Amino acid sequence: MEKFKAEQYFSEEGGPPKEKVEKIGIPEKDWQVLKIISQRVGGDFRMEVKLGEPGRGSFFNPEDGSITLDPLHIKENPELAKFVAAHEGSHRAITPSPKELGLSQEQIRKLYSQIGFGYLQNAIEDPAVNDWMRKRFPGLQEYTKKIYDDQFKEENAILYAVDPSSEEARRVKNFRITHGYWPKFIQYGSEIIRDWHQKRFSKKLDPAVDKALQRTIDYARESISTIPDPEKPSREKKEIISVGQKRFENNTNYIWPEVKKLVEMDFHIEEIRQMLNDFMKGEGESNPLNDLPEDVKKELKTKIDEAVKKAVKELEKEIEEGEKSGKDVKEIKGILEGIKSGKEVPYPIDELSDDTKKELEKLFNKLPRQKREELGDKAKKQLEDLEDAANKGLEGKLNKDKPESHQERRGREAKERKAEKDKEETERERKKTEKKLEELRREKMTEYDKAYEEVADIINSLYSRLARFFLPERHPKWQKGYPTGSRLDVEKAMQAEADPRYLDKIWERKTIPHKFDYRFSILVDLSASMKGEKIEETFKGVVVLAEVLEKLGIQYEISGFSDSSKIFKEWKEKLNQELREKLAKMKNWGGEGTETTEATQGAYQELLKNLGKDNFLITLTDGQPNNAESLKEELEKIAKEKKIKLVGIGLGPNTEFVKDFYKAAFSLKQMKVTERERRQGQKDFTEAFADLLEDMIKHPENY
Repeated sequence: MEKFKAEQYFSEEGGPPKEKVEKIGIPEKDWQVLKIISQRVGGDFRMEVKLGEPGRGSFFNPEDGSITLDPLHIKENPELAKFVAAHEGSHRAITPSPKELGLSQEQIRKLYSQIGFGYLQNAIEDPAVNDWMRKRFPGLQEYTKKIYDDQFKEENAILYAVDPSSEEARRVKNFRITHGYWPKFIQYGSEIIRDWHQKRFSKKLDPAVDKALQRTIDYARESISTIPDPEKPSREKKEIISVGQKRFENNTNYIWPEVKKLVEMDFHIEEIRQMLNDFMKGEGESNPLNDLPEDVKKELKTKIDEAVKKAVKELEKEIEEGEKSGKDVKEIKGILEGIKSGKEVPYPIDELSDDTKKELEKLFNKLPRQKREELGDKAKKQLEDLEDAANKGLEGKLNKDKPESHQERRGREAKERKAEKDKEETERERKKTEKKLEELRREKMTEYDKAYEEVADIINSLYSRLARFFLPERHPKWQKGYPTGSRLDVEKAMQAEADPRYLDKIWERKTIPHKFDYRFSILVDLSASMKGEKIEETFKGVVVLAEVLEKLGIQYEISGFSDSSKIFKEWKEKLNQELREKLAKMKNWGGEGTETTEATQGAYQELLKNLGKDNFLITLTDGQPNNAESLKEELEKIAKEKKIKLVGIGLGPNTEFVKDFYKAAFSLKQMKVTERERRQGQKDFTEAFADLLEDMIKHPENY
């Protein structure tokens, strides 16, 4: 076994500036011993050990792997400083982080967010690393024994931290003063360490704590004894992690369920204290405490007054001692002021009778659910802050990847909630801005733009289908199997040498493009009866026709008629913004009559001036012509000349009459259909008109 003597590693190099050491009053030899202990026990001679500012505490910097020691700790208790340095080095040597144990980030957060879970692991880890340390370096045995003898010289002593003079130890100690009780899970952890050191528990225990200890002490002793082999000259990471996993699993699976029960009791005790905190500030008949029996009120007041006097006395003593040693006591003065003003009410539950505790329980249960939840949130924070201080006092200061504290978790969650809230607010602002921009856009939209927006999908779909139809014309291909042609099919020619029957199939010809040459003249009824839904839906159909034909490069003309006629889009005009606005005006143009004959004659004459291969004159109307006979005569005359194809479309109910005038005639009873009718296969006018336009282009011979 290696005999550790720090003095043999003493070196004049690497210490703090001599003048600084002398000013603080720390012998340079003591400083060097502390440095060597930290490096040797921690197994890292490259670790930088620095002397910090007095009163700032000792800490580990994970970024550069250095440790800073508080000179006041060294000066006030050199032996304690040596033990702390060795103890922290041992943590670094054999305490794996939860991440190294194989836990995922989600598992770490879930487990360590529970009050008491981290404290339990630390309370068992401390004796384990101490056992390894004193077996590995027997020279440190005397420091270890002396420190724990001092800490456990009183029954039911609570172990605040490895260093009782540390800031975190003071915060744990003050919990009892300000709250009036020790949480049961803290009592449990202290008794586990006492059992390790003294092989016994305190003589008088809280019954619940005693029960938990009896059920779990064998498991705790097993965990404490599960350490890497201290006699091995070098530490293998694999062994350290393996035994660390066993300790963690043993603690979590067999000890934590019992400790969790203690935490739940502590939580409810703190809820009651929070209730008293609130109600003790209240005055008048409405204060719920007035509903308590007189003897209960009297006992409660007496015990709380005694607890307050005791707390004030202890805090005043702590302030006095702190000021003498030059410590910052501002925080302690704030706690004292809180006690005196009634902001924090001690709850000496251990000194209250069962009857009083039952009455307080009844009072709590009568509170509204929302109030109980509010008290629960406050209680949770108090116990979390206590555990954070206790964990900070016990956990390895030199270890990286420690689980986040409750305070850090709350801070992270608060940031996440704020980020989510900011995200939601940003999203609301974005939607608000988009809505405003949309409103501005719609304000500037023309009637044509609004109609186009509604039928854009129909336009894109129809154009895509027709563009594919025109593809062969634009990309002619070679076809095989001809007796003559302009290119020899080599494969067939070789076959023909062996079999003359292939001679009439050895040539390829380029496909002769089918020449498409369309003209569409659209004649729209704009009489008074078309107002409302009819003209709105008809105009959408006109927009579909104009946009698709424009994209395809097919010539078209759009005219409107009522008691007179007007051309809104001529053959050679391009569909630009100005023309679109002009087309939109057709919705509000027109008179009372339906002079279909004159309009048809005019449109026909315009079409004759610009004939293509396939020419269509399409009439959209919802009413009988003013002169039916003359229209029939005109249509018959046009049909006999066989220069154009006539199509009549009836818009709305009672428009079957178009079939009496036009060879190709269609009547739509509804301009718009319901969702149910759409699911049944019926279509709006715009969709039906798009289908008709596609059919006319693909199969002009049918009209």
